[in-house]
Amino acid sequence: MRKIKNILFFSILVSLLYSCKVSEMVKIDNVSMLNGRYYTKSVPHKESQGEYQNHLLRLLNVIEDIRPSYYIDFEFEDNEKLKISYPIYKNDTTLVETRYLHGKKRRKYWEVYFENESVNIPFIYGRVIKDRVRIGKNTKNQLLMEKFTNNEGWVLFLGDGYALKSKNVFYHYEDYPNIKPFEKEGLWGAVLGEEIVVQPKYEITEVFEQKYIKAKINEKWSLLDQRGKEIIPPKYDDVSNIDRGTKSVFYVVKDEKIGIVNKQGEEITPIDYDVISEGEKEVFVLTQGDLRGVLFKQKILVPSIYENINGYGLKIGQYKNMKPGRRYYNAQRDGKKYVLDDQGNEYELEETEIQSIRKALLHGMSAPKYSIKQETARKVSLDEWKK
Repeated sequence: MRKIKNILFFSILVSLLYSCKVSEMVKIDNVSMLNGRYYTKSVPHKESQGEYQNHLLRLLNVIEDIRPSYYIDFEFEDNEKLKISYPIYKNDTTLVETRYLHGKKRRKYWEVYFENESVNIPFIYGRVIKDRVRIGKNTKNQLLMEKFTNNEGWVLFLGDGYALKSKNVFYHYEDYPNIKPFEKEGLWGAVLGEEIVVQPKYEITEVFEQKYIKAKINEKWSLLDQRGKEIIPPKYDDVSNIDRGTKSVFYVVKDEKIGIVNKQGEEITPIDYDVISEGEKEVFVLTQGDLRGVLFKQKILVPSIYENINGYGLKIGQYKNMKPGRRYYNAQRDGKKYVLDDQGNEYELEETEIQSIRKALLHGMSAPKYSIKQETARKVSLDEWKK
């Protein structure tokens, strides 16, 4: 038993040491060890709500349109000067941009400051502004970048500010294991490893969520899956991010209006909204001008006839006469309060009366103030939208 415990302890220790080494920098004898072409999206960071990737160029404070910037070339001219080259999107054309960064070589990294200000009058006033990047290698010969920002100040005994630090690992471009765009003779496609999954025939391609490919052709955007199969045809001005909740619908833009398309490429709302915001899972609040509608479960559409709709359901028992198995949402139309259910029905409300002193003492402020008038239920018609 003791032997098993020792083996388990040793395995955990080795695993922890290995994970630490991957996120720690090793000694660099020469800055030329950092030269090369790198994929610009980091190894994914894992959080409770999913994964995200940082973009190398954003860590270097590049603000241009970096949609086609899937690689960056590092070339050190000396210990204090780094040349970076990367594609950007400008005037509907992909161009290669070149910039120079000036910094210092340290034992394990090359360091550049974008801001470095510090003022300290003891006991009276202080201010610190720092924006620093350290570039090195980890034990797997991957690029390791540490971003540190600090902005804080104080007067006498009052102070405020923040400090943020993150470490990001980047693959050499040829070693990146997932889908990545590539360019050939001015046209863009996508590869998975060495396999071409999207032929280079597009004006530009992008990858998001690590499994979808946006592709632009004839000034219109389409969406492809990771094998290159078309999900959404090229007829939109933009295809934006997938929704957070179900990860099964996409936002599309046409003539400066927004709508929702499912994974089968079907428009499940008109492309006619100014803003779409996500409520709880499978609830989308749709804004058109000053009015709002809502989409439930990707199929029940309530038109934009309300001044306000809450995208998060009422708690069970918050109102009287709430039917089990249904979700209810507050809404306001023509200055009057209503409730919508997730079947697309609208109900009127009436204020409740506490019938006795005993009930008042029992419930206090938690007693339901409104009751849903089930007899007023009506299905909201899409024809009301344009009235």
